[in-house]
Amino acid sequence: MNLRKTIDSILVALNYYYGTRWTTHYPPLGVLMMGYCMDIGKYFGSDNLGVGLYVIPQFIICIVTIAYGFNMMDRWKSPIWLRAFAILFFSLCPIIPMYAVMEIKDTYYYIVFLWIIYILTMEYQNIDRNYVWFIIAILICVMCMLRNEGKYVCLLSCVVLIIARKRTKLRWKKCLVSMITGIIMATVITSGLCKIYNIQDGSIREALSVPIQQTARYMRNHEDDVTEYEWKILDDIFDGNAHELGDVYEPNRADAAKWKMVYYPTHEQLKNYFIVWMKQFIKHPATYIAAAFNEMYGYVYIEKPEYYGGGFSLGNPSDSSIVHGDIMPTNNPRGEKIRSYIWVYSQLWNNLPVINMLYHPATFMWIIFITMGFVLKSRKYGELSYFAFPIGNFLICCVSPVNGAVRYTLPVIYSCFILMAFTCYIRNYTNNVEDEQQWCI
Repeated sequence: MNLRKTIDSILVALNYYYGTRWTTHYPPLGVLMMGYCMDIGKYFGSDNLGVGLYVIPQFIICIVTIAYGFNMMDRWKSPIWLRAFAILFFSLCPIIPMYAVMEIKDTYYYIVFLWIIYILTMEYQNIDRNYVWFIIAILICVMCMLRNEGKYVCLLSCVVLIIARKRTKLRWKKCLVSMITGIIMATVITSGLCKIYNIQDGSIREALSVPIQQTARYMRNHEDDVTEYEWKILDDIFDGNAHELGDVYEPNRADAAKWKMVYYPTHEQLKNYFIVWMKQFIKHPATYIAAAFNEMYGYVYIEKPEYYGGGFSLGNPSDSSIVHGDIMPTNNPRGEKIRSYIWVYSQLWNNLPVINMLYHPATFMWIIFITMGFVLKSRKYGELSYFAFPIGNFLICCVSPVNGAVRYTLPVIYSCFILMAFTCYIRNYTNNVEDEQQWCI
């Protein structure tokens, strides 16, 4: 099996790729990891083996990563209630095993994300080892290569680190150099892979979910206000389909409207589009604000259900095969009963009152926000720099194409527990007054 064809099939299967065109929309590192595993499986005549070669190491690394987090909680003498809640969540919540055994780019991304948090929080204890900064650079490099958004999260963290340099206990110069080095390494390696495998640049429309949604909502609500000049500009950049934007507009997901834009718009087309975009904003600002909020409120409004209805679809338990192009992993018919139990268990979590809040992305964002509040109460303002990574992930989620997707917030879900434990540690470590310590008893 040709590696390129294998990679294309995987991307079609995961709905991250348009046709057979290989672009940087899906980071090359993840594509190659999946592609090589599937190639080995096909060499031995088993697509299931190819999936297993990718998923089993991922599953083991995921377990080790979570276990190390509990080891840190123990060394920090974290409150019993926090450790108990964390172990129940990681043991029972279906989202955890679901992504641990799923062939998807997000899992390795949040694993690397969490190890960066681990190392940065350990630095609070003045572990002065030069190899630590080398490890951080490598982890930053891998993180940026696993998801395109990783570099923006890292850049935001660099800015926060510079701002907090006089108050944080991090060795900010070494940390900053490590992060920038990691970003540069990821850029160079990715550029090399693109040349070797003839990978095209991804479309800029992937970064324009919010403005495209605003235009689509405008076309739905105010089509009669569109001038002849505006029609001409919009039809040019939306490949003659501007009149369809209002019909395909979906408040919680930008993909339908986004796919109407030409794949590689020119600088002239983009310039003209944003001129029209600004004019229409001036005419109906409330429409634009509503469109933007509809695209992101699932990350701040706790009662908003997860977009996919439970983390990610588990599929029909009775399906004996899953066919996607040239990739045909099969389910063992003898496991249908077990799969049906897993399905029922997952839906039970999704439907039980209160418990289903653990399926809502905003729940974990508010845990981060509240934990930051306790840091502020302790007047340890510099330690807010440790929250730069999850906050960066949150901001990326707010401009993502899906409103309230669990898989986009996996780094926040996993890191919120270790950051809560870290906050308890720094509050007790600095011998705060007794009334401030009560939160950690």
